[in-house]
Amino acid sequence: TNAPVLITGESGTGKELAARALHTLSRRKDDPFVQINCAAIPDTLVESELFGYERGAFTDARQSNKGRFRLAQNGTLFLDEIGDLSLIAQSKILLVLEQQEVFPLGGGRSEKLDVRFIFATNQDLEKMLAEGKFRQDLFYRINVASITLAPLRERREDIVPMAEYFLQRFEKIYPGTPKKLTDDARTYLLSMEWEGNVRQVRNVMEKISILSNADKITARLLKNILEYKGQEFNPPSPTHETLHAARENFERTYIQSIMNELNGNVQQTAAVLGLNRSHLYRKLEQLGIEPGKPLSAV
Repeated sequence: TNAPVLITGESGTGKELAARALHTLSRRKDDPFVQINCAAIPDTLVESELFGYERGAFTDARQSNKGRFRLAQNGTLFLDEIGDLSLIAQSKILLVLEQQEVFPLGGGRSEKLDVRFIFATNQDLEKMLAEGKFRQDLFYRINVASITLAPLRERREDIVPMAEYFLQRFEKIYPGTPKKLTDDARTYLLSMEWEGNVRQVRNVMEKISILSNADKITARLLKNILEYKGQEFNPPSPTHETLHAARENFERTYIQSIMNELNGNVQQTAAVLGLNRSHLYRKLEQLGIEPGKPLSAV
């Protein structure tokens, strides 16, 4: 179907993933999927960003720009955070939906569109309607087919499969030891609140992929990684330590803390870490940790 789709749900529930899935499963899957965050477009740039412009249309228009509508021709245009658009911008979107054509700035004629529109928001549009902050005609135009994504706390059965999916995905981005979640790690994941929803699961799995070389992800390892410089992972800027250094620092701190708890017992430490003893000895040597005795707290 070419009907517009409105995806609603809390922040981080996977609205973009749902939009991409709709595109992939449609007859337009081989054509462009174009995304735009409406919250990031100031009113002064709405027309140039969405409609595009011809060379010379305004002072800085040194070359033409197709705009998001025309870039998505024959494909799908995903307008995220539609509730953040001003009423003026909403009226411009409505006009395109009704006429199925765009007028580039500085252009002499309109261009017909063949685009599937998908919209998303984490706001209550019906409440915004009542408050006069969202156009009623636009609401009914975009709310032809609607999908509401429940937060993870209401679909906990998705947490572990989602975590395993992201682990496998990040194996391709951050080469290293293939990782699997142990049973106690799965139980621990299910016990978490996941207020950040899908985005938080992705964030945690990326952090694990970067900071751990262990092939078995245990509940203890999860807890330590989540406590390492806070739960949210922000990729370092070029001025920060390298990925290799960050991983070594984490492993050194983590292994030392486990060995302290176990009074320097290498065999028990290896069991907790999910490593065989010879592997742990090599790791201790690599990290400059003296085996066989408790270590000072880090």
